[in-house]
Amino acid sequence: MTPSSDLESFLNAVVRDHSIATGLKALTSHPQIAAYAKTCGYEFSLAEWGRYVASEALNLSDQDLGYVMGADVDHWTWAFKQVALWRALLMDGSRASDTSSISSVANSSQEISNPMLGAVDSSSAALADAQQDSQLEAFVAFAKQDSAVKEEIKMATNEVDVIRIAQENGFSFDSRAILRQWSKVTDFSRPTWFGWFAE
Repeated sequence: MTPSSDLESFLNAVVRDHSIATGLKALTSHPQIAAYAKTCGYEFSLAEWGRYVASEALNLSDQDLGYVMGADVDHWTWAFKQVALWRALLMDGSRASDTSSISSVANSSQEISNPMLGAVDSSSAALADAQQDSQLEAFVAFAKQDSAVKEEIKMATNEVDVIRIAQENGFSFDSRAILRQWSKVTDFSRPTWFGWFAE
């Protein structure tokens, strides 16, 4: 299947742009990937994304397909394993059919390094994520008690505005924390922060 121009641009943007690639680390489902692409300015439907992933899967060996389908959704590499172009980042440019490279990435519990994503230590990354999630949760609790801040958040047009509002009030977290919070929101067509207030 030939992807649309926006889908193809998003696939390539992950390879070229470190900040976009980093955002994938927090994603744990295909709806999240499609929604994340939209926040990055790439418009394509969840159905189109699903068809593209499925069309790629038809060309995989049984062993490679098992590797992709068996990927741990709670591991930061999950989203990267969904398409061949991104899997190459994890394998330092080696072919997807090279199962020894696949195994070394899938089974490694040590620090993983590649030129696009930088070095990642799973324990330190988890700690940093937990701290940022805690800051985000504290900010949401604070906003629920402060009507002015709450209204300011509702007026935000993007996550940069939300992060700025948080920083102005002494809370520190990045866009990945917002994406992780997004998994608690059922309506992925709306910005995450609309789900913060039960109104």
